[in-house]
Amino acid sequence: RFNEEHIVLPGGVLRLSILHGADVQQQAKLHTWLAQVSRAVLSAYGRLPVADVQVLMIPVSGHSRAVVFGQHTRGEGNSLQLLIDPTRPSGEFMHDWVAVHELSHLMHPYLGDSGSWVAEGLATYFQNVLRARAGLLTPQQAWDELDDGFKRGQSAADSDTLAHAALNMHHSHAYQRIYWAGAAYWLSVDRDLRRQSNGKLRIDIALARFRDRCLPDYHGWKPEDFVAKLDSLLGVHTFSQRYREFAEMNTFPQWQKIYSDLGIRDDDGQVTFDNAAPDSKVRDAIMAAAVATPVSSSHQ
Repeated sequence: RFNEEHIVLPGGVLRLSILHGADVQQQAKLHTWLAQVSRAVLSAYGRLPVADVQVLMIPVSGHSRAVVFGQHTRGEGNSLQLLIDPTRPSGEFMHDWVAVHELSHLMHPYLGDSGSWVAEGLATYFQNVLRARAGLLTPQQAWDELDDGFKRGQSAADSDTLAHAALNMHHSHAYQRIYWAGAAYWLSVDRDLRRQSNGKLRIDIALARFRDRCLPDYHGWKPEDFVAKLDSLLGVHTFSQRYREFAEMNTFPQWQKIYSDLGIRDDDGQVTFDNAAPDSKVRDAIMAAAVATPVSSSHQ
């Protein structure tokens, strides 16, 4: 048995429990942090993906990071586990990406090992995009983070197809390639949808409709069925077309071309923006700040 503190958000509640190892002041700091960063996930489509989420914070000590590890698990409900060092300063927690990454996993069903690049790619893409929309990063910082990640993923790529590499991820430890190739997939789809529809369609809309019709789901989906469903919800073929293309890639995606079209240039390790680029308006829209959402709390 442990105490729960409820963070009530549009569409649901986060049931926060901080296990033994944090004093009263540290617990207050951790609660404030989660309440603030949880706003980021709301910037996708305005509400939690599922109505009830257990969040377990497990204090550990002696680490150089505020958030040491995180994971999302499904069983008879949804749960996030976050290993945190409660002694680290508040600023480190606010700049950390792990909580937003794990919260983003609530937007999709379990996709199995074969779909790990789709699942982890979404969370990796959104850990930067949603933090920018929520004001936790500037747009330039978010594009910088994606730029750095794509470079790491590219340097870790091998000749295996992305689909096969995903199946063997936990054996080969090719996490950088899987996560960041997946993030490039979602960036590609997001760019395509916005470009083709003149800004009327985007991945957020598809995920919001999937949430309303299909979540929560504890049985799992084949990744090709998941992207086909997203297509059907928007009346497009973009998700599936890009899925087939990316799954068969045996090199890292050509993210530099997308960056060029978006008007993003890497000048000595820092991105700059070209507003004359063909997709510069798409670039700005992807990171556009969301309307602030009120958060309330209760204790149980």
